[in-house]
Amino acid sequence: MADLCCAADPPLSVKQHKSFATPASALQRSGPLSSGNNLVMEIRKNVEMSRYEIVDGDQLVGVCDYLEQGDIVTMPHTEINPARRGQGLAAQLVRGALDDIAASGRHVVPTCWYVADFMRANREYTELFAA
Repeated sequence: MADLCCAADPPLSVKQHKSFATPASALQRSGPLSSGNNLVMEIRKNVEMSRYEIVDGDQLVGVCDYLEQGDIVTMPHTEINPARRGQGLAAQLVRGALDDIAASGRHVVPTCWYVADFMRANREYTELFAA
């Protein structure tokens, strides 16, 4: 799968995402993740901005937006910095987001095609689809 973006509305560029100030109190850190190509990234949940983020040090690399409605989490948009695509970072980001959602006992409506494809391709996440 490619590291692309999707959205019902035009996506914000990663440059625009970087311009947002994120208070440390709004972030829930999951710790570093390692991919098969030895890149270690941190996935964090930015509650204030309703998105999961993948960061490299202090650099925002990508985002996966979400909307919480009770036990349902809608995931409308995923985006990776164009300069960092092709490294499997979208998969790391989406996996981290889905693992967090699964741990909370909620279900997902993946309106982002990338999230939907990821969930179908990785059978451990098919039970997260909202009925």
